[in-house]
Amino acid sequence: MDSRVNVVSNFFNTQPYLDNTFNIALRESIINELKPKLILGKSVLDIGCGDGSLSLPFLKSNKVVAIDSAKAMLLKAKLKFSQVESNYEPEIIEGDFLSYSFSKKFDLILCIGVVAHIENIELLFSKIYDLLEDDGHAIIQISDADHYRYKNSKSSLQNYGYELNKTGKQEFIKKLINSGFKLKKQSGYSWSFFPISRFSQKGQFFILNKIRKVPVFNFLTSEWLFLVSKVA
Repeated sequence: MDSRVNVVSNFFNTQPYLDNTFNIALRESIINELKPKLILGKSVLDIGCGDGSLSLPFLKSNKVVAIDSAKAMLLKAKLKFSQVESNYEPEIIEGDFLSYSFSKKFDLILCIGVVAHIENIELLFSKIYDLLEDDGHAIIQISDADHYRYKNSKSSLQNYGYELNKTGKQEFIKKLINSGFKLKKQSGYSWSFFPISRFSQKGQFFILNKIRKVPVFNFLTSEWLFLVSKVA
């Protein structure tokens, strides 16, 4: 693995990323709203799967492949997956998505919490496009770099050890379309903020999940998930 992948892996192996369970729960709720209807036995790829929380709901009735470069995360995913009775054995891969060679295509690809940590969005899109079945879908997430919450943030090197890939929502949508994708749905939520951040993780999820559904609070939305398909 190259140095960038190693640094990213080390970050997710050691830091308390999963402590923010409100964030994972919000993403799971939105994925459930955006996802296309899957039939028994469809193939699902979870890029940067983390502890497997987001692909877990697909596990019982679909063929799940989960890939991550962080070994500590994959150990958590294996434990979660082992507790689910499934019709199909999940495949868990330790590796870098961009350099890994897959032997099949997928009906649904999840790419959540990944974009900020890669260097080349176009390369990511190209590989997702190639790995999708012709009638397949992908759900891709970003933090909107143009949002006031992130616009003047300069802490990435200090917090992560590398510069985050900061892309604004509108620029991101243009790159999706230029890469051959059709934007079908989008939905977002706000990262937690004071005084909501003083509540428990469950409390933060409850409040932020309510807020994201009220149009008057759209200005708070900093995290976006997009459902895309290949252009027919």
